[in-house]
Amino acid sequence: MFNFKTNDESEILCSLIAKEMHEQFNITIEEAIGRINAFWSKVDFVDENDLRYHASVEYWCSQIYFENWLPAKDRNTLKIRTYVHRKS
Repeated sequence: MFNFKTNDESEILCSLIAKEMHEQFNITIEEAIGRINAFWSKVDFVDENDLRYHASVEYWCSQIYFENWLPAKDRNTLKIRTYVHRKS
């Protein structure tokens, strides 16, 4: 599913992020997974102390979807990160 190494715990977290992106931004699960893959494609996610575990699903959902996201920013001023679908 993901194009970077995961373990059971990180696979679950990434799946939750994809589900949240689908629900928040009305995109397909496939697009959400593609966006996660593009964002973390060169970074394996297998270390139990990985810093990605220290942020919420909601944080990663917005961080991956928007180019200039910060928690305090008005969503109307945000730019959606460009996504190009790539066949696996």
